[in-house]
Amino acid sequence: MNSKIIRRLLALVAFLSLSNCGFETVDTGKRGIWVRFGEVQGEPQPEGLYFYNPFTTDMIEYPVRETTWHSKTEIFTIDTQAVDVEFSVVYYPDPKQVGRLYKEIGGLDQLEAKIIRNVVLGSIKDAVGKVKADELVGQREKVASQALKEVREALAARSVIATGFQITDLQFGKAYREAVEAKVVATQEAQKAV
Repeated sequence: MNSKIIRRLLALVAFLSLSNCGFETVDTGKRGIWVRFGEVQGEPQPEGLYFYNPFTTDMIEYPVRETTWHSKTEIFTIDTQAVDVEFSVVYYPDPKQVGRLYKEIGGLDQLEAKIIRNVVLGSIKDAVGKVKADELVGQREKVASQALKEVREALAARSVIATGFQITDLQFGKAYREAVEAKVVATQEAQKAV
């Protein structure tokens, strides 16, 4: 056979092979999840280039970098004083478990809505609910540390790793603030009278 014909046949075979082959790049900070006919397959794939059959298989990229979630909620202290607590939590999905997380929960936005929110709000309400209102400001770090411990344990059981938790602001109700101000003024007046 003529070498020109052989080269053309090889080029045609290579073209047909590659036209039935898809490729996907998994970027840094993400894991690739193989999905075949809608079903998650195998272990999450690290960064790199992957070839697959685009007719039967797809690759979903799932972020595994640290993410910060900020929120605010009203909580009652042990002495039933309302306080608006603003906080942030830093977390990331366990890279080895993202296939299971995707299968059970969905993408990162669903992870935040279905797991992170509920766990964090429950933990912070529990930690703040153990402290009196007048002690909360002074024990902010202790309360945040307790909340982080609870958040870490609860999220670890759900294949999410928490690396930080911080209370960024505390706002007490108007009636409580006025009572504290009145108490301070009364204390100052009593000291002047002595």
